[in-house]
Amino acid sequence: MDIEEAVKHCKGKKVLVAEQDLANNEVVGFERKTFQECKDIIERSETIAKICDDFLNQLRVFSEKQLDLMNIKPIGTMSTILVHDPFPDTEAQKKNKKSNKRSGDY
Repeated sequence: MDIEEAVKHCKGKKVLVAEQDLANNEVVGFERKTFQECKDIIERSETIAKICDDFLNQLRVFSEKQLDLMNIKPIGTMSTILVHDPFPDTEAQKKNKKSNKRSGDY
């Protein structure tokens, strides 16, 4: 995800942000942040990941480059921005939803 796309998800609202020191494995903050504060965090980042599930949408913003998001290196900080609105589906997700619909014949 690029910086412009990430910033769009925080625009015009205050969001909750958890900040974690990965080297010491501790949470260093959890507070509401303004759009400008989130934009500053995102613009200073080296890696941005969009995480979506049935319960919560979030951006994970890393201060250091992370090459493998399944195996995060314990360096720098990770800011988790909890996003109010759902992320829009990609074209592949839309196509998958259409193909998974059940027919009326049971």
